[in-house]
Amino acid sequence: MVFEASVETSYSHSWENSHTDTESNTINISPRSVGWLERGTSKQQAKGWWEIQFKNKYYDHYVWYIYDFQQSGFNKDNPGYGYVNFKDRPMTLAEIGAHC
Repeated sequence: MVFEASVETSYSHSWENSHTDTESNTINISPRSVGWLERGTSKQQAKGWWEIQFKNKYYDHYVWYIYDFQQSGFNKDNPGYGYVNFKDRPMTLAEIGAHC
């Protein structure tokens, strides 16, 4: 059995989520070196299915499912699960000439 499905929709709704996290760390950078940090946010993964309900039958069904759905997003319940990596490297000759 072969079937084809297509879903098209439009709607006007916006979601907003904000979070402020304060963290203080110290890294000592050697002279003639460059330092930076890499910050990653805490993520969570949701897995499951979507159930779509139609007011009128769509291809002979009122209810359609999207199985094996996965979505990730910010984990507001555990913001500390993110990461901070401190990096450093020696300056190049060009950087030394421009900044030292």
